Amino acid sequence: MTPSQIVKNCALHIDGIGYAGKVDEITVPKVVEKTEELLAAGMIGTRKMGTGVLEAMEATFVSKSILAVFVTQMGGINKRWKLSRALKNIDGTVKAESFVLIGDVHSSEDGTSKPGESATLTVTMDVNHYERYIDGVELIYIDIDTGVYRVNGIDLSADIMRVINS
Repeated sequence: MTPSQIVKNCALHIDGIGYAGKVDEITVPKVVEKTEELLAAGMIGTRKMGTGVLEAMEATFVSKSILAVFVTQMGGINKRWKLSRALKNIDGTVKAESFVLIGDVHSSEDGTSKPGESATLTVTMDVNHYERYIDGVELIYIDIDTGVYRVNGIDLSADIMRVINS
């Protein structure tokens, strides 16, 4: 099967400072709503029901450039990390995809060191704010601390937040 989009290139910025060529691999957070099984009278089986609560999100960054800026992100400093990707479609058109992540780096792990090979550093971040855009159009916006959870412009938590904050 031929992929319909290929990541042609990507770049990472931390608080507006670019780190092109410094990050080898980025894993963006997985957005997962917690579910519970529901089985009620009259049902012939169980089904999953969303709880409205999102699981904790994290992102990882792997770099062969052991930069102090990556190591010194530890310690509860909320920084704005932005990943920009150029996606090329099978028809040749290119789209811009971007992720904005705000959170705390909780892990900095050095890989193995072997003579003649590049050393790696893996940084893991707890994400409390997540945004995803394609060509400037917001797909997902999550702010855990303020209770905002928008998908395609619709705030899925607005009614609940209105009720508990009135």
